Amino acid sequence: MTQHTDSPAPLQVAESRGILGFGVASDMKTYAPKAQLSAILDLWGDYYIGRAQAVLDGTWKSQSIWYGFKEKMLAMAPYGEAVPEALRQEADAIIAGTINGSYHAFTGSIKNQKGEAVVQDGARMSDDDLLKMNWYVEGVIA
Repeated sequence: MTQHTDSPAPLQVAESRGILGFGVASDMKTYAPKAQLSAILDLWGDYYIGRAQAVLDGTWKSQSIWYGFKEKMLAMAPYGEAVPEALRQEADAIIAGTINGSYHAFTGSIKNQKGEAVVQDGARMSDDDLLKMNWYVEGVIA
């Protein structure tokens, strides 16, 4: 199970039902130690401090930010016991590829739920297209 709720509640329910899932924003293993496979960690403190300082300095400007693993604004929580070693290695390789630019999660061919190609084979969605994404990928049940 995956979700996008900055709360341990979905994982707690998952654990009570014997379902595995992912935490969001922080490590939620304390709340669902058997259910959490890992969690994305939002490490935004330094960014917020820098932006607040820019306001105080009078240098703040509006801008789009696309920071992630490379800039250490995101990280992954330790893997849960249910994650096999081979899968850990595969996930670590994806993270490394994201950092060095050799991997992009939205590289085509990608189809929408109607089966229509929305990202052609080998093409990467631009940040602008990601901001306007109003469709689910093929196979998502919502």
